[in-house]
Amino acid sequence: LDQSPAQVLLLQAPPNWEDVYNLYNSPPVETRPYTVLRREGSFEVRRLPRTRVLEVVQWTAHSPSASTCNLCRPVVPGAAFTSRQPSSRTPWFPTRPIIAEHLDAAGDGAATRYTVPIPSRNANEDLPEPVPEPGAEDKGVTMQIKTLPARTVAVCRLPGILPSDQAVIDAAAALADDVAARGYTVAKDDASSMPFQFGQYNTKVGFDSEGCLSIVQYQGTLGPLRRNEVSIPLQV
Repeated sequence: LDQSPAQVLLLQAPPNWEDVYNLYNSPPVETRPYTVLRREGSFEVRRLPRTRVLEVVQWTAHSPSASTCNLCRPVVPGAAFTSRQPSSRTPWFPTRPIIAEHLDAAGDGAATRYTVPIPSRNANEDLPEPVPEPGAEDKGVTMQIKTLPARTVAVCRLPGILPSDQAVIDAAAALADDVAARGYTVAKDDASSMPFQFGQYNTKVGFDSEGCLSIVQYQGTLGPLRRNEVSIPLQV
C-alpha cells in the first residue's frame, strides 16, 4: 500500500460531507395522520382525516393467495414514477404508508390498487394529472390524484416479514370476526369482495417539489420490527 494505516484512518475518520448533505436533504418522512378513538380486543378504531393521495391501479391475472405477494410486499409500479429520481442535491419529500388493496374485475381479471399520501406541502395545489410512462396503460397501469373522504377504520398490526398474501387475508378475516363480535358493521366496497387494506410503513415514497412521484426508499428495518397493518372500513 502507498499509505500507512494511520494515513488511511485520517482519510476515513472525518465525515463524508456528500453523505451528510444527502441526509440533510432527505427530510423526516411524513406519515398520514390519524386519531385513535378507542382500543378494543385485537384492534384500534381510528379516524382518518380527509386526505389527498396518488392512486395507482395495476391489473393482474392473479388474485391474492398463498403464492402471491402483491399485498404483503406492496411495490408501487415503476410506471408511476413520472419524475426523474432526484440527485443528491435535490430536495424531495417522503410520505408513508403505502396502502395496497385487492379489486375484483369483470371476468377473470383482478387488480391491486396502491394509494400513497401526497405531501402536505402540495395538498392544496392544483397538481397536474399524472400520466404513466409510455406503454404503461398497455401493461394495465392507470393513475389519478384523488381526495379520500374522512372515514373510520378498525386496524390491527402485523409485525415481521409476512410470507404471502394469504397471511394478510387470514389476518383480515380474523379482524372482521373480532369487529363483528364487538357490534361493529363493516362498510362494503363495491369494487372489492375483500373490503380491507394493507398498510406498509417501512418504505418511504418520495415526491419532488412539483408533487410528482420520483423515488422509493426501502428502509433496512429488521424483520421483527417491521410495521404492517390491516384495516377494515366501519360504518358510523
